[in-house]
Amino acid sequence: MLPKSKIKVVQSLKHKKNRINSNLFLVEGIKSFDELLKSNFKIDFTVISKETLDNNKHYKNLNNIYVVSATEINKLSGLKNNKSLISVVHKKNQKKESIDFSNLIIALDSISDPGNLGTVIRIADWFNIKNVICSKNTVDLYNSKVIQSSMGSFTRVDVFYDNLD
Repeated sequence: MLPKSKIKVVQSLKHKKNRINSNLFLVEGIKSFDELLKSNFKIDFTVISKETLDNNKHYKNLNNIYVVSATEINKLSGLKNNKSLISVVHKKNQKKESIDFSNLIIALDSISDPGNLGTVIRIADWFNIKNVICSKNTVDLYNSKVIQSSMGSFTRVDVFYDNLD
């Protein structure tokens, strides 16, 4: 049974203001979740369908898991058809000082489509580019559509926001 307080947290994180205030974001789907488990991101809690848990036995050892029906997952999800899982994750505290300017960096200006930002992050990961710098008016990295379209690459590519001048 999923407590109402957890439902409220999941629903609130669909809005940028709440992601900023809480320092949390959502990860939806098995692929992104598996990449998350390999990373140094801290998971607050995960809501998972019974079917997904039964098909992925290695998830049973995880902490803070709430098992619900696939229908409940789909109701909570911001995606059209998510019947697997939703995880609430703590954001990384990234500092611009950690950027290695001796390596290749991608700079993005005014990307407004979340799918496009996620795709660029995925491509950066493919080419082993570890840093992406975005203008301040670029879509939020922690938008659930950015996370989804990055296919887990957000765990390996650091994204920073700054004035590109």
